[in-house]
Amino acid sequence: MIFQRYLWHIPHEFKWYLGKNRVKSKSSPWVYAMAELLEIFALRDLVDDLKVIRQMVASKEKRLSELIGYWRQRGLE
Repeated sequence: MIFQRYLWHIPHEFKWYLGKNRVKSKSSPWVYAMAELLEIFALRDLVDDLKVIRQMVASKEKRLSELIGYWRQRGLE
């Protein structure tokens, strides 16, 4: 599925940006970011209830916003 492939690339490309911002690989902030991104962009293909899907998307959007805020507070882009 092409859609899923693109989502898979987001956390893995983010590793490059962490390195560019001199975030040490495997440090606590690095592990936190990678764990969050992998969970946020994981897709559950067995869910077919539209209400549940909307709740999942809302939860993932909130977590992504929080992660962006985490990095902005540290002066990283």
